Amino acid sequence: MQSVVLSEASPWFGSPSEGDASLLDADGGHAAYLRALPAARALPKRSLRPINLELLHAVGTARNAAARTGRFRERIRALPEFNLHYFDWLDTYALAALYANTRFRLSISAPGEIAALNEAGSRLRRALLRDVASLVERGLLPPGAPGRVNARTGYQKLAYDLGGLAVLLADHWSTIEGKSAVTRADLELAETLCARLIAAVAARTEQYTGELQRIAEMRVRCYTLLAQAYEQSRRAVGYLCFGQESIDALMPSLHGKRKRRRQT
Repeated sequence: MQSVVLSEASPWFGSPSEGDASLLDADGGHAAYLRALPAARALPKRSLRPINLELLHAVGTARNAAARTGRFRERIRALPEFNLHYFDWLDTYALAALYANTRFRLSISAPGEIAALNEAGSRLRRALLRDVASLVERGLLPPGAPGRVNARTGYQKLAYDLGGLAVLLADHWSTIEGKSAVTRADLELAETLCARLIAAVAARTEQYTGELQRIAEMRVRCYTLLAQAYEQSRRAVGYLCFGQESIDALMPSLHGKRKRRRQT
C-alpha cells in the first residue's frame, strides 16, 4: 500500500485564494458591505430575521426589482412618511447580503490542512478496511473486527477510526505480517493522521468558533437590512402602481413562488 505524502504548511482558515477573492468582490460586493456595515451593526438583536429562504435567489430578485423600479423614485420621494433610504439603498443592501453570504460559505468550508488530512485519511481508512475484511475472512483476525470502525463521516470519527485500525493491526502484527498489503508504514501513517486530525479539529474549534459566529451574525444582519428595505420599497411601489401594473411582476416575493398545498 502506497503511503500518502502530506503538505506540512497549509492554514486552516487562511487568506482566500484568488478564486475566493473574486467571489467575495463580485459586482463590488465588498464596497457595498462596507457601506452597509454601520447600519447592520446598529440593528437591535430583537429585529434580526432568520434566513428562511434561498439567499442567492433573494439577492437576485432584489437587484432585478431595484433596476425595474428606479423610475418610481421621484414619485416615492413625494409619498408622506416614507423613508427614501430604503429605496435608495436596496441594491447596496442586496450586494452586502451577497458578500456576507459568500464570506460565510467560504468560512464554513474545509480549507487547507484539514481538508488534505481528511482526503488522505479517508483513502487510507478505505484501504485498511478492505485488508481487515480479507484478513477476517481468512481467519487471521478475530470475527467482528474491526468493531465499530465503519467509515463514519466527520473529522473526529475519521481520526478515531484510523487510530482503532492502527491498534487492531498492530496487536495482531505477528500473525498478519506479510499476509496482506498492510505495511508498518501504513500503521504509522494511520497513527500520524489520527493525531493530526484531532489536533487540527481542536485548533480550528478553539481559534475560529468565535470568528465564525461573528461572520454568521453579520450575514443575518445584512439579510435583515435587505428584507426591511425590500418590504418597504415593495409597499411604496405597490401603492403607486395599484390598478396599473402588477406588483408581483415588478417586485416578486423574495421567497419565490411557493407551492400551494393540495387540499384533502
